[in-house]
This record gives sequence, structure tokens and C-alpha cells, in this order.
Amino acid sequence: MIEAENAYNRGETDTDEFKALTRLFSSTGLDTADEFRRNYDFIARYFNDNREGIENFLADLQSKGFGLNDVLNTDELAKSFGTTDTAIQMILDKLHDYGYEVLTVKDELDASAQIMAKTDEMMQLIQQRAVATNSGDIATATALSEQIATLTQDITKLSEAKEGMGGFVLTESEYNAQLEYIKQL
Repeated sequence: MIEAENAYNRGETDTDEFKALTRLFSSTGLDTADEFRRNYDFIARYFNDNREGIENFLADLQSKGFGLNDVLNTDELAKSFGTTDTAIQMILDKLHDYGYEVLTVKDELDASAQIMAKTDEMMQLIQQRAVATNSGDIATATALSEQIATLTQDITKLSEAKEGMGGFVLTESEYNAQLEYIKQL
């Protein structure tokens, strides 16, 4: 940010780097020096190397009628703050860095996608168990039943977390590890 401000002050606003940074914060998609100046107050207010930017954002978030306990729509926030979805997501990421739990519509969609993926995986295991049972392979059917039970618990936990969006949610690495484990069996 400081480099972009220095470039602006030197009149070096035709570089790809300057234009990319300007577009990052531009709700209009423009990458001009005037657009950078228009967005500079936003950048300076929320993007600094200390906690002040986060405190400013939290205060402004509340003054705009949003709260941290709300499920936030980054598109709505971007419009409200006059910036881009990407800029808002960067601020929300910074909030996470400072220990704040912020939930977005994307978080809810991700949780739904995890539930759907686990449900699909469970359906495949149920089909495999039926085949194993019909062929008399009791050991495989039993092992598949245990995996199905584990997936059922995971789906329940994910569903509860999605409802409250504050409880148990698998990280991507935990989900991938479980998926790989199931595939190896």
C-alpha cells in the first residue's frame, strides 16, 4: 500500500502493479490515478500495519448496521463500503488474524458443500456395503458399516455447525485426510 502511495506521489501511475492495486479497491473497476485517490481514504483507514485498521472496520461495520454475529455477505459489505468483494475479504481475513470469528455466506456455502460431499461419499459406501453383504463378504461389509457410522457422525457435526456456524467445522486438511482414508479402505 505504501509503495502504491509513493508511486502515486511520484506520478508513476501507469505501472501494472499500481493499476492492479487500484483495481483491487475500485468498486468501478477503474485503475486510474484519480480512482486510487478516491479509494485512498478507504485504504488508509483499514489497511495499516496495526490494530487500528481492524478497530476502524469494526466500528464502521457496526455503524452500517452489521455485526460480527451476523452471517456477512461480502458483496453487500463491498457495496456498503464502496469497495470490492476482494478488499472486504482481505479485511475479514485480517480479522481472523486478530482472533475474531467472522462468518460469511461463503462460509455457509462451504459448510453445505462439505455436508454434500460427505453425504455423497456415504451413499457410495452404502452401495459398496450392499454389494459386499450380497456377496457374503461380511468383513468388508462390517468395515464399511464402521466407515458409514463415522461419516454419519461427521455429517451430524457439520450440520450442527452449519446451523450455529460456531461449532465443529472440519478444516480442509482434516476433510481431505478423512476422504483419503476412506478411499484407501
